[in-house]
Amino acid sequence: MNSPLAPHRSPIRRLGVPRGGSSAAPPAGESTVSPELAPGEAPPGDPTSAAAADALAELASRWNRGSAGGGTTGERGGPRPRRPPEDQIARKGYAAFYTREPIAYLLAFLAIFSPGDGWPPENPDGGLGVCDFACGEGVLLVASHAALETLSRLAGEGPARGGEAHPNRGGGGGRPGGCLWGFDASADALRAASEFLTTRRKGSDTRVVLRHLPVDESGSLGSLDLWWGSPEGRDLPSAEVRAPRFDLVIMNPPFSRTTAPGRRGSRPRIFDYATTPQGFRRLWSEYTRLVRDVEAAAMDREGVKRIYGALVGEGRPFTRASVDPLRAGAALPFFFLADRYLRPGGRVALVLPRAALEGAAYLLMRAALVSGYHVECVVVPRDGESLSQSTQLSEVLVVARKMGGGAEGAPPPPTAVVILRRQPESPLEGALLAVEVTRLVGEGSQGIARAGRSEAEVRFVRRGLVEEFVWNLSPVLGLPSRVERLVVRMTGGRLPGLRTRLTRLADAPGLRVTNPRRFRGREFSSRFVHSPSGGLRIVDRAGRESFSRLELDLSLARRISPRSADAERFYREKGGRLLVPEAVRFDSTPLVATWSPEPMASTRAHMVRLDPARERALCAWMNSTFAVAWLRALFTTVEGRFGHVYGWHLRTMRVPDLTEPEVVRCLDSVFRRHARATWPPLPVQYREAMEGGESPRLDFDLDVLSALAEASGAHLDEDETRTELASLYAEILELL
Repeated sequence: MNSPLAPHRSPIRRLGVPRGGSSAAPPAGESTVSPELAPGEAPPGDPTSAAAADALAELASRWNRGSAGGGTTGERGGPRPRRPPEDQIARKGYAAFYTREPIAYLLAFLAIFSPGDGWPPENPDGGLGVCDFACGEGVLLVASHAALETLSRLAGEGPARGGEAHPNRGGGGGRPGGCLWGFDASADALRAASEFLTTRRKGSDTRVVLRHLPVDESGSLGSLDLWWGSPEGRDLPSAEVRAPRFDLVIMNPPFSRTTAPGRRGSRPRIFDYATTPQGFRRLWSEYTRLVRDVEAAAMDREGVKRIYGALVGEGRPFTRASVDPLRAGAALPFFFLADRYLRPGGRVALVLPRAALEGAAYLLMRAALVSGYHVECVVVPRDGESLSQSTQLSEVLVVARKMGGGAEGAPPPPTAVVILRRQPESPLEGALLAVEVTRLVGEGSQGIARAGRSEAEVRFVRRGLVEEFVWNLSPVLGLPSRVERLVVRMTGGRLPGLRTRLTRLADAPGLRVTNPRRFRGREFSSRFVHSPSGGLRIVDRAGRESFSRLELDLSLARRISPRSADAERFYREKGGRLLVPEAVRFDSTPLVATWSPEPMASTRAHMVRLDPARERALCAWMNSTFAVAWLRALFTTVEGRFGHVYGWHLRTMRVPDLTEPEVVRCLDSVFRRHARATWPPLPVQYREAMEGGESPRLDFDLDVLSALAEASGAHLDEDETRTELASLYAEILELL
């Protein structure tokens, strides 16, 4: 069969140019290509895409000729990278999850065709320097080479077709030559990469350097050892690697957690390269030393210091322990390695776990990224899909330009958020979808880009919002538009029909949030015992039954007895009246908070302590649509609509000013009116509201808004607010 990049047809055509040849214009805001034109035949106004398609087709022809003598061949023809091991446990242990080839082309072309400020000045070695510190079988390097060759051809052909030069075609962008550098811990993967790159580079003067840097029981950490430059006694290509300051670092780094979840004594999976306890301890010691050095270097940056000063520490949303980079995956030190070797003005292009953009343990990485880079593009797959082979992990693509390249006087560009509605199915679709996306981005146009069957929606987020949400970027990464607007506006105190003062919950005086882990396992059994006659209570379920009323039904709590006076003091200190589940299934839970008339322990819910009136006021607010939307925007997905709510999610939540007595009084009255009503699951509540009949959900939200309006002396237009809420409910229901 033909290669997916076979040269027989140039797959470019605007959606508005149908088969019959009509010159009807495409719909506004849409950029589309489809395989309907012959080579050299460019649709009106689309010279870049046509030239790109022809250049790619020519490359494909060369690759097909080169693969005739052997090599790994895919079902569609052409040399292909080998698949990672089929054993799921082995893949986790060796971090052998490789980027799907169409996604590799999408990422490489997004980075190299970026309509930003072009590439840095000429590298001393000539051409662009591209590096992958975790190259696996080389698919990202091959895709980068194809993008550079295509861009080089476009430098001459764009104007000839009546188009303007791409912003990256000048100043050396797309120069042929240069060098591709690849490093990996797997010698087998590098052999496959060498074969793959040799076939795909036939006829090219681009130099390739591949190096095996092992992870082993000596304490060698593979590519990460390059952080030190030239480790004593290590046989590393440090002299070669230290000199280049790469123009592009493109990677799908290992995601593996370096802290081991689950049983006591279990160990991180990333170090399955070690087979003995001694070897593991040596690796862990070296990794810890490296991460602490990475952390210290990052904390020397003014931008990172500023972000940490606002977010981390006593009375702030994050505790020091929650943002410990040792709790993040290995993608974190790989990012800082890329940063160390990247030239000012150069780009990183990364496949990352979604948790890197929203999890507490990755805050150091986000702080360095947002303060030291222009985040040009973030690609978010629909419904949390993966982008790598043989994994279900939710992933994103990030393209960012390092500051300091000489264009810092210009206003910071917005970030393009690309929602991948349908993933590309071939390298050609990936490349051409990237070209169409960069066209829209270059024009500053929000809209839909298509290539073949693939489809992406392009939105823009101003830099100020990226900085505002550095603690969790999820709210600006592709939520339904009205939900996103609500969450963003809440940071400025704007609600439907009302402007009021909203603060972070962390700012509430006397706040204490206890994690339910304090009442689980040994923490519980060493202090308490279940007893029908016990004088204390514990909630050990957080499902639909426990969270169906604003005021907890005490019969649902089990009775326990303390083993000692110290245990009873522990209960009084750590328990709370306001309960928020640590894990929420938004498609079935009725409420996200419940209040108990007496202090309560829980094994499944965070225990929040203020004074009783403020707790009841907070409970009313937390069950409003506005707080539900906020939490749903932030939670980390683990399975379908099921997600974890962490303590920092609660502390960063925007809430009415609970230091204002009138706010507390008015919201407390809302709680008391609805305290014992039984609520159905959230989706049922919103469907009832949209059907136009009796709607407890709509009544409750209007009560909350009216209470806030009363407390501030403002007027609430209920008719207008009902209309706004109805539109919001439709999108909330979509999220749930």
